[in-house]
Amino acid sequence: MKTDNPISFVSLGMVVVFFLVTYLISENKEKKMDFSGVIKQIRYSDKGFPFVTIKNKEYYFSNNNWSLQANEIHVGDSIVKKRGELSITVYIKSTGEYKIFNNGK
Repeated sequence: MKTDNPISFVSLGMVVVFFLVTYLISENKEKKMDFSGVIKQIRYSDKGFPFVTIKNKEYYFSNNNWSLQANEIHVGDSIVKKRGELSITVYIKSTGEYKIFNNGK
């Protein structure tokens, strides 16, 4: 089997470029996120990714790089995400403790 097919190399290159660009756009978007406040509402997408409402604005953690699980954040907890950082801190209302969710990138 011959593997010197230029169309295969071009196709593979296009796929690699697509995923690289998607990754960079996602990371840049996540770094720009800046919010803090009390969680007023949480709902989840069909894939289990959370939508969190803070100060009447909804944030969607679409790729769930922070590994936010349904049982780890609750309405009434406080959440902080600073611009330029890839981590989220959640202050648990019921215990007074906090958890840091680092983006796995």
